[in-house]
Amino acid sequence: VTLYMPMIPELPVAMLACARIGAPHSVVYAGFSADALATRMNSADSEFLVTCDGYYRRGDAVRLKNKADTACINVDRPVTSVVVDRLEGFDSSLGDAEYDYDALVDDHARERVAPVERDAGDELFVIYTSGTTGEPKKVTHTTGGYLSYVSWTSHAVLDVKPEDTYWCAADIGWITGHSYIVYGPLALGTTSVMYEGTPDYPDKDRLWEIVENYGVNQLY
Repeated sequence: VTLYMPMIPELPVAMLACARIGAPHSVVYAGFSADALATRMNSADSEFLVTCDGYYRRGDAVRLKNKADTACINVDRPVTSVVVDRLEGFDSSLGDAEYDYDALVDDHARERVAPVERDAGDELFVIYTSGTTGEPKKVTHTTGGYLSYVSWTSHAVLDVKPEDTYWCAADIGWITGHSYIVYGPLALGTTSVMYEGTPDYPDKDRLWEIVENYGVNQLY
């Protein structure tokens, strides 16, 4: 399952949903091009895409689904898409094999899905190198080793504790965000802060404003 989304709550929700049902996920940074997305989907043999209609960056709307649609044309197999409605006032019509995220959630409200047991060596997710020096390289992270490592480093290196309000100001599209926004702190039961947008918009002190407003006591 490929996830092509900005820093919105639906991204870690989808990651954890994939982990729960034993479906390996691949997060592609939302700033990447349609070609970059198609290359990674082809490499991962991905048949499912979770994306959104767009997002806001420095106050401007970015039409992400346009890039996703272009990428899907260049994927070697049929793709089923789920689309999050993020932009206000934009019509994002859905085609065949495309589903509205909120409608799916409403259709399955209050249902519970049992977690699928996975061996320690089973694949949890794949992530790709940036591709700036050549073809992007696929890196596979397994369930047991990866979760043990990020739980331990969150605790022992970053000193994250369950009672903290902790913020890693990276992007989930990179391995730092996977590890120290999602899997590490949540494995410890810690409150993890997410932020959509750039650290200097609308003002240069945006990071410190968030720290103050949400009582963040650990910042990475």
